[in-house]
Amino acid sequence: MQTDDMNIYNFLIAVLQFAFVLALVFAFYWTVDRRRNAASRARIARSETLGKLLEKFSSGQEAAEFLKSPEGHSLLDDHPRRASRTNLLTLGVVQAGVVFLFVGLGSYLNAYLLRNETDLNYIREVKEIQFWGTLAIAIGAGLLFTAFLTRFLVRRWGLNGEKNAPVH
Repeated sequence: MQTDDMNIYNFLIAVLQFAFVLALVFAFYWTVDRRRNAASRARIARSETLGKLLEKFSSGQEAAEFLKSPEGHSLLDDHPRRASRTNLLTLGVVQAGVVFLFVGLGSYLNAYLLRNETDLNYIREVKEIQFWGTLAIAIGAGLLFTAFLTRFLVRRWGLNGEKNAPVH
């Protein structure tokens, strides 16, 4: 009877893990979709506003003169600053690196809590947890190093669009 209970327990754990992964995928998709929809709505509202403004002018020449004026430039340039693709990708790598570091540290904490167990299965489990914790920490540190190196090189080579960036 003990093995039947363990099989049911392992099955329930697997089902819960699968449900958790599905929930994470759904949450990620939902967040990306909401961000994309909000950006799309903002672009549509901005174009409608500019269209209504241009309808107010009696001729195309008046509209062109207004758009050449400092007020017209500020209206056309008055949109929220968007982060560059490089910055967004670097930020994503930093976030993944921090997550991996914390997963590794959590694994080490779990192995530390099991350190006093004398059962051979727990001893093997501690070694396995330490292995996966070490791997997660190494991946996290590698991702963070890669992100900081990328950021350094992008600035050094002037690839981030800054006007005064040195080019070597």
